[in-house]
Amino acid sequence: MRLSTALLPCLGLLASSLGTDGSSFLLQDVNEIQKTLYKSDWADRNAARSLSETLQLSQPQVEEEDVCDGTIELQGAIVAEALRNVAIGSRTAQHFCVTFLGLCEYPTVDEWDVPVPPKRSPRKRPVPSGRDPIKVVHYSDIHVDQLYTEGSNAECNKPICCRPFTEGDEPGRADSPAGPYGEHTCDSPPSLEHSMYEAIKELVPDAAFTIFTGDVVDHAIWNTTWDYNEHQIIASYEHMDKHLGIVYGTAGNHEAHPT
Repeated sequence: MRLSTALLPCLGLLASSLGTDGSSFLLQDVNEIQKTLYKSDWADRNAARSLSETLQLSQPQVEEEDVCDGTIELQGAIVAEALRNVAIGSRTAQHFCVTFLGLCEYPTVDEWDVPVPPKRSPRKRPVPSGRDPIKVVHYSDIHVDQLYTEGSNAECNKPICCRPFTEGDEPGRADSPAGPYGEHTCDSPPSLEHSMYEAIKELVPDAAFTIFTGDVVDHAIWNTTWDYNEHQIIASYEHMDKHLGIVYGTAGNHEAHPT
């Protein structure tokens, strides 16, 4: 889950909109944000877009404008609603500040006595059945980027690269061209997804079934749509069905729009 790569840097600047220096951002600033949300609908998309523009002007080094603008527009309402449902000044608010924004101190640890059941006599190992063990394939978080472009710029300033975001990112112009099977700074190209399925068939041809625990969609959380996510999900599950047979799948957090 790479939500933090786009959403958190943008939201971490909320303190600036309240007149607070980010380096001195404390729990009381989260409280002030909550009070602002109660008084006015910060989650309104037009207001969120204006906030994004304001933050970019004040501290443009955090994320590129389109990333912050799209992220706050899509995710802002969700974060705002979460904050509205957290008691102002509570321990939960402090946890939110430290884990979500990374700008506060952790609260003191509460003592908790964990009841431990009495020790039992060790169980005997069951007699082996003599049958061959069942083989199961499990994989997760494939994050296939259908817009991955081989030869495009693999070293950009966005949460994921390997897309021709600008003319300078296009194949033939990039100093760090994206390879045919992916880069560490990018999500998985379809070629890597297909290669994985072929490898599974070769390595475990007798697998009884496959378990896939979600996250098909790429990490461009500032630029998703319902139709785009649906297309990616359908495409990947069709590939799984074609290559792997029985697949028991679950939905990952990135399948949703917004994430």
